[in-house]
Amino acid sequence: MVTKYMYVVKAFIICSLGASASVFASDTADNFHVSSFGRIVAGTIDTDKANFHGYDDDISLKTNSLLGIQLNAEATDYLSFTAQSVFRTNEDKDSELDWLYATIQPKNNLTLKVGKLRTPFFMHSDVIDVGYAYHWASPPEQMYGAFFLFPTFEGIDATWGYSGENYDSSFEAYVGQHSGEIKRSNRITDYNVDVLSGFITTLRKENFEFRASFHQGDVSLDIPELNLLSDAIQSFGSFPSTVDALAPDSKVNVYQFGVRYDNLDYFAGLEWVTIDPELKTSMPKIDTFYVTGGYIFNPVTIHLTYAESKVKYSDFPSELNQALAGMSPSDPRYTGLLQSTYGLNFISASRNVDSLKSWTLGARWDIRPKLAVKADVTLLDGAENETAMFDSIKDGFNREAMFYQVAVEWVF
Repeated sequence: MVTKYMYVVKAFIICSLGASASVFASDTADNFHVSSFGRIVAGTIDTDKANFHGYDDDISLKTNSLLGIQLNAEATDYLSFTAQSVFRTNEDKDSELDWLYATIQPKNNLTLKVGKLRTPFFMHSDVIDVGYAYHWASPPEQMYGAFFLFPTFEGIDATWGYSGENYDSSFEAYVGQHSGEIKRSNRITDYNVDVLSGFITTLRKENFEFRASFHQGDVSLDIPELNLLSDAIQSFGSFPSTVDALAPDSKVNVYQFGVRYDNLDYFAGLEWVTIDPELKTSMPKIDTFYVTGGYIFNPVTIHLTYAESKVKYSDFPSELNQALAGMSPSDPRYTGLLQSTYGLNFISASRNVDSLKSWTLGARWDIRPKLAVKADVTLLDGAENETAMFDSIKDGFNREAMFYQVAVEWVF
């Protein structure tokens, strides 16, 4: 049903664009705006025993460098269109049309957006690709690179704003769908989110900004081996808890809270996120947060950030082991059930546990308006028995490394 609904959304945008063509043609210079942003990021880690989010012990410019172009077309005082494409140098990330939506503003304090939009999970979600908009060379990976968050969605977003005597507030709600792929246990897995929805509230008072949000998605992973193992277990008897635990579908709830203080001389902020699937055998629960602060010696900013993530999967039920304990090895089901327990153990052992602590010390130099240079040094500290967001791990790696980044950021 949601898929059919999205066809209506796309048709609406296309028809609206066509109907507005004559308006654009009459006054193109005033109604059509082009902006751009870009970043060149060089990074490396100080070990040859692992990689970290695409970086190894060689300096790489490809992982996070990009160029973005945004087009805005105003049809009327109440209707406009936005398209944004991001061209990435990272071969593991698609260069694609990130945004394509229509904005309708029937009232001054009400805004409706329809189309392909950025999912508003975090305080920096809308500008995650615009490095010029924040102080880090890259935001904390424990949160902004978290497992299983959907970067965009196709649907409808409504925002209502209200301004009081000394504060501004907004209330935002959205609903839509999304499909894509993630790297899971060192392999690419396709997924679908049939219904994705959320509610966000923001309050700005003097130098403070507060943000709280709740998001929910019905997520389906494409993992054929889970279905095969589930079918095999069911053929040996009734093990409902184990079969349910192997289901590749789950509702995922995301809770977020953030606060920031900025008086133009110094700033401080924190953000906390919990990703909580109802079924935690295939998708982990993630608790993550960061605390950051900095001082501005105009045009230089010095900042310090601590970030942490805790990742936990649920264990599979013990039904099979209990059945085997009371079963004779001569039972025709015994060998099959024993192999099924090996399969469950293999799945458990292959799951990435990406708990990680980090300290980042960084500096930003605003060379001129719309152009900045940044340098970050990050201490990565994970547990030796976990992947800790590293991959290509070699024997003897203790899950500790220094991560260095230098970035040039611009907007125009």
